[in-house]
Amino acid sequence: MSGGLVSRYEQEYISSCKSLHELKGQEYVAESLKASDQIGAAIAVLHSALINAKKKIPREESWKSIYQKQIHDASEVLRKFEHENYVVWSQNIPSGDELPLPEGNKIVKVIHYSPKIWERQLSFKTKG
Repeated sequence: MSGGLVSRYEQEYISSCKSLHELKGQEYVAESLKASDQIGAAIAVLHSALINAKKKIPREESWKSIYQKQIHDASEVLRKFEHENYVVWSQNIPSGDELPLPEGNKIVKVIHYSPKIWERQLSFKTKG
């Protein structure tokens, strides 16, 4: 490998990691939607994420087993959500183009820093 080229093996590894990250992220989004009483939307998000993940199953056996475990885990969450929606909520499940878009939240705020006078005059003397 030279000149910045990435082998097919490495490309598949990166693609698999990206897909797993997307699946897990969508699972967190679905959990968040369920927590805010939007189980129908949560089901739609998970269903869409699973469809996309199943299209990208890697060929490498060692990666495939991990990938399939994550798909299985997300499928179990989806099954539980669907059952709960059927028994308790009876919410409509939106189609793919009706899925909620993720919202960005500001988690920090800017605090202006103005040093005290004594902080600027701090100096160290060394023995010489």
